[in-house]
Amino acid sequence: MQTKNPFNRDAPNIFLDKQKQVDELIQTIQTSDFARSFFITGVRGSGKTNFLTKISEQLQDDPNCYLIDLINENGILTTLARKLYYQNGSKLSELFDSLNSISIGGVAIEREKEIPNIEIMLEELMQSVASKNKYVVITIDEVSNSKAIQSFAKEFNALKRKKYPIYVIMTGLPDIILIFKMTIS
Repeated sequence: MQTKNPFNRDAPNIFLDKQKQVDELIQTIQTSDFARSFFITGVRGSGKTNFLTKISEQLQDDPNCYLIDLINENGILTTLARKLYYQNGSKLSELFDSLNSISIGGVAIEREKEIPNIEIMLEELMQSVASKNKYVVITIDEVSNSKAIQSFAKEFNALKRKKYPIYVIMTGLPDIILIFKMTIS
């Protein structure tokens, strides 16, 4: 008897059509007046990652959306800032590729190092996104109650309070839901 790896990211042989739910979630994001967080939960192998992938594939086609996929690891806020910086189409992003560091608004970014004052950098980037009438959707697969996710939740809430067009869609096991109800409101 052959056993399947529960962490296999391939589409299952039997996949319940969730296109209606994918479309509804995307429409909710695109028509929302305020920042939101969404949590997709279920047991291992229930299709959380595949659902998130379908959402990401559709959002990639929206020219007003900056889609950013993050990994639950240390430096998550730095990764968010870097990815948002490049997607935001800053004229300096090409120059930054050839330099070891750059300074924007008094905040220095060094390649391959943590960004000091990350909150300031993210706020400036979100101001730029909002001024272009665009929005940011962040996806994080397999969240846990890690320090990285706790830091992300705090920063997301700060940006949300300032009414920036930012959304997060996370997947995780059911036992994580209670933690996030208290962390991300």
